[in-house]
Amino acid sequence: MSILQAQFTLPANVSEFAARELRTASAALNSPAGMVGVAVLLVALSAFLFLRRPPHYPSFVNLPGPAPSHWLWGSSLEIIKGFVGQRHTEWFTKYGKNVRYTAFGTTQAMITSDLTTINYVLKNGYDFVKVPASARVLNNLLGAGLITAEGATHRRQRRVLNPAFGPVQIKNLMPEFWNKAYELDKIWAQLIASGGDPAAAGLAPNDGPTVTPPNDVDKAAQGTDGLKFETLRWFNRFALDVLGIAGMNVELGSLHNVDNELARAYKAMATQQPQITPWIMIEMLFPILRYIPTKRQTVMRTNVAIARKNSVKLLREKKAAVAKEAAGTSDPSTRERDLLSLLVRANTSPDVPADQRLSDDEVVAQVATFLVAGHETTSTTLAFLLERLAQNPEAQEKLYAEVAAVPDDRPTYDQLSALPYLENCVREVLRLDSPVIANSRVPIEDVTLPVGNPVPGRDGKLVESVQLRKGTQILFALSHVNASTELWGPDAREFNPDRHIAGPTEKVPGVYGNILSFYGGVRNCIGYRFAVTEMKAAIFVLVRHYRFEMLPSKPKIRRKWLFVQRPAVEGEEEVGPQMPLMVRLRHE
Repeated sequence: MSILQAQFTLPANVSEFAARELRTASAALNSPAGMVGVAVLLVALSAFLFLRRPPHYPSFVNLPGPAPSHWLWGSSLEIIKGFVGQRHTEWFTKYGKNVRYTAFGTTQAMITSDLTTINYVLKNGYDFVKVPASARVLNNLLGAGLITAEGATHRRQRRVLNPAFGPVQIKNLMPEFWNKAYELDKIWAQLIASGGDPAAAGLAPNDGPTVTPPNDVDKAAQGTDGLKFETLRWFNRFALDVLGIAGMNVELGSLHNVDNELARAYKAMATQQPQITPWIMIEMLFPILRYIPTKRQTVMRTNVAIARKNSVKLLREKKAAVAKEAAGTSDPSTRERDLLSLLVRANTSPDVPADQRLSDDEVVAQVATFLVAGHETTSTTLAFLLERLAQNPEAQEKLYAEVAAVPDDRPTYDQLSALPYLENCVREVLRLDSPVIANSRVPIEDVTLPVGNPVPGRDGKLVESVQLRKGTQILFALSHVNASTELWGPDAREFNPDRHIAGPTEKVPGVYGNILSFYGGVRNCIGYRFAVTEMKAAIFVLVRHYRFEMLPSKPKIRRKWLFVQRPAVEGEEEVGPQMPLMVRLRHE
């Protein structure tokens, strides 16, 4: 089946004549000649656009790198093949820390793991913007929010949003983090006690602990105190619920799979982009193709509209509540402290000039940004951390000893932050399994990038700086830097939370923990404190009550990559992203 055949579906309201014409066009495109024609057209267009641009500077052309492995895709497909970041590592080992490669057709791009180069871009963040193709995808999904904003617009939005994400505000959200962590804990305990009976946990009949039932080997190992859990699924629900209540003061009910329209919309969107495919890459490069009514595009458009409708309604309610507060007609004890309420208050503050305030569309876009940016990134990190603990029982027991020694079941923000091994475990999983493994930017003007580690060019001479034309893509290999043996020693690719006591050999310009997982500079992740605290609360509760083990059947967990790195089981890719583990009650 071709890419177009797999993607193409007809809308229900198309007339029979139009449907027949669409089928004819689809058949033509799906024929070998049609597909070759499309490919030739795309390459010709790419070459035309390339030839219209001024030639690249010699220092960029001289950068070493691989020859394109495909006449259409260049080296792009190599990047997404194998395990996540594999090709990055191979290129840096062979060519050095700054590499030139062919991205698509004739488009030339640069990939870097050079800290001097990365630091320069982070410090001059507003001189570099998102790659247009990525910006279009994110704008269609999120709207004009903080992630998609650039330049002065980003600076204005960030100024209004910053107060909502400070330490004081995160401290005030601790009850929400604890409530959801213990709700998840209770569901897991009920499922284990009942042998996996969903009814015992108040769940629907088909809503058990895992998507794929345990095989005979795993079933025999469960005993009376253990159960196979698909942990990613549960962390997705946990993270969405936390964002609902802490972000908007809305109970989404995801942990109990309540039929909430907003939650359903975001879950549906998440299932449509499990990993990069050639068709998705083509859509990103040629946005007109988004109007082909593929199943994925139909689902995305429908659910983006549902999410926006709900967000607009929510914003109206928040603005009305804040107006009552300002007029002194509301009960101060009912004052909401969720992120959206804080944002609306900050946005209407007399301290913010009218021309610096966010429009309603921009505020609505922040809701989508909260839910999308903070949902899957947190859930995948939590799933990867449980996997790492299951693979490293000594580390798991050391963490258990630390959290079990805390006398309070719900420690304060400061008490939770003062647990060193928990902090180091979170840093270590973010270092090894960062949800975002790379980031791309393009300069808005011609620029000269400094180089900390000059590499021999194609002519044999050292490339000591790189001049780029505006619009040239730079790919930052964040996960490669995070796992660099130069920074972290020969065991850099192993899970060792204690390494963060001494830190790396060179300071990394990230906003958190000497890693780049939350990026850095003016574009750093505004919600990193929220995410780290949420993850710590979940791990604190779960490690106190459960022991995590790899399944006896030893399924192969692979990393898949689209905008977020996700785990998948080899041979069960059709099920979607998952992290199956044995979860066993502790009896200490």
